[in-house]
Amino acid sequence: MPRTLEVNRVARREEYHANPAVRQQQRQWQLNNPIAYKAIQERSRIKNRLRRQIDPAYKAHLADMRRQWRAKRPPKLRLSQREYRRRWREKLREDVLRHYGQEHLACIICGFADHRALTIDHINDNGAEERKAGRYTTGHFYEWLRSSDFPSGYQTLCGNCQFIKEWERKQKNRLAPDEFLPKRQ
Repeated sequence: MPRTLEVNRVARREEYHANPAVRQQQRQWQLNNPIAYKAIQERSRIKNRLRRQIDPAYKAHLADMRRQWRAKRPPKLRLSQREYRRRWREKLREDVLRHYGQEHLACIICGFADHRALTIDHINDNGAEERKAGRYTTGHFYEWLRSSDFPSGYQTLCGNCQFIKEWERKQKNRLAPDEFLPKRQ
């Protein structure tokens, strides 16, 4: 296909999709057909992922588009986006802590309420097994909890109570001196 025809086709497609009536019609179809829409999204996601892996020119094209996008945005906007993400993470953390703190933003043992020292504790002490199983990565723990519909087995503790709980667990599992020393004959 000659280059001018390709450019005209792309321009016509962009003009068509920029039409508000068309966009409204597409949005209505998406809302009326959620399963089909999800299937289309998943096919596109897989196709594009494979294309990024196989085609180095496409990968370079995407990097160039990201550079152009960042160049168009002033640093102030990028700062505000960073601030938005920071606030979003703080709100997510607060929501999760509040849910597992029995609707209070406080430790369920001692009532300490400074959000900076509150943590999520695995009630059954199985955090290491969960991380090894690959349920979530460290930075996405709160997201995983919310997207999994707040599974049971977690609680909100302050740093002190969680440290004391861990210390007591280790003391309980520690062997008495006569149990690990060899028997004398």
